[in-house]
Amino acid sequence: MGSVWDFEICKRNVIIILVGVVMNYLLYFATKQFQLPFWLDASGTAYAALALGPVYGLIAGLLYTILLTCLGQGTNSLWYVWLISACLAVFIGVLNRKRLIRDFLDVCGVVFLCCLINVLAFTALALFLNQGVPGDRFGRVIFDAMRGEGSFAWFSSATSVLVGKFLDTVICAAIVGIAYFLTPKDRYYY
Repeated sequence: MGSVWDFEICKRNVIIILVGVVMNYLLYFATKQFQLPFWLDASGTAYAALALGPVYGLIAGLLYTILLTCLGQGTNSLWYVWLISACLAVFIGVLNRKRLIRDFLDVCGVVFLCCLINVLAFTALALFLNQGVPGDRFGRVIFDAMRGEGSFAWFSSATSVLVGKFLDTVICAAIVGIAYFLTPKDRYYY
């Protein structure tokens, strides 16, 4: 195995990147249609990073962000969201390439750290862009209830993001795990 940052264009890698982009979009679309309290739109990015490495996760996340922008579904925070997705792709991809994800306990640690990265980044994003108000309906309900009880904006924002991002991260981890398990590991399969 070469460098963590190795990159090779072949049919299998292109297919996995495209599957990651489609996963991101379909899960995002489904959560919006059913008004679920989470996003799941980093699943495909994490899948590509886990299956192939950080560069591939970055490409899947970038292509997904471009797709949302072209479809007019983005917001003014879309590129910030891509940066957070990129951090997760690098984190997951590097850990897997260095063989640091070996068992269930390692997976639990990675899920916890991904959740922490998400909470810190999205809380900062909410504070910077929206005075702490999260970007989803479920988060806004929690935020408004906590603010109504006199909590600080940063604490209300962090708590409401934590609830949504915890659900999001755990469900994403399950989806990515299943997709990774179903992916043929033999690079010459394609």
